[in-house]
Amino acid sequence: MTTSADTTSKAEARYRDFPSGRQKCGLCSMFRAPDRCTYVRGDVQASGWCYHFDKAGVRAPFVKSE
Repeated sequence: MTTSADTTSKAEARYRDFPSGRQKCGLCSMFRAPDRCTYVRGDVQASGWCYHFDKAGVRAPFVKSE
């Protein structure tokens, strides 16, 4: 369970109630239906967006360490 200490404010995350192109909370790995986020504090809209959008099901490219 996430607590308010583990999350950031909507202002800090630059959250808004509308998508950014095809990016929206409902497609983000941190979105928890119907209206929660593991990153942004408080209620969020599935059609919203924030600066920390992370597309669900997509992994960052593998970087080989030397």
